[in-house]
Amino acid sequence: MSKPQPELQGPPLKPGRYIKISLFLKRKPDVTEEYFHAYWLHNHTNLFLEVKAFKELVRKYNQSHYIKELADMNQEIFVNAPRVEFDGVAEFWMDSMDDWRKLWNDEEFTRVLKGDSDYFTILPLHATAGYDYLFKDDTNEV
Repeated sequence: MSKPQPELQGPPLKPGRYIKISLFLKRKPDVTEEYFHAYWLHNHTNLFLEVKAFKELVRKYNQSHYIKELADMNQEIFVNAPRVEFDGVAEFWMDSMDDWRKLWNDEEFTRVLKGDSDYFTILPLHATAGYDYLFKDDTNEV
């Protein structure tokens, strides 16, 4: 018999201010970890930062770079947890899924990125879409 679930302490989930799309990247086997991170951080990103649709539709963009050394330390803490099989996550905050669709189908955006992923990451990308709920932020950083 399953354990009874505790009573909820608040209302059900409601849509957040922005939709966050997360794209999970895995480096190509013939690409070093150092090259993957540097290329994605600089070369790939510089291609689209000045694209009009990106500037108009994306509210926030973030990259999370998974580094083997940190992942190894994390495995020591979460001993039984499986390791994530990705090397990084690109995060886009959008007003709506419609805006995401507009960006992804934008002629300039797709033209400047066409074929660039072939240099460092495996396609197809894995993706999720959802809402963020920030509970604490002491950084005051951008």
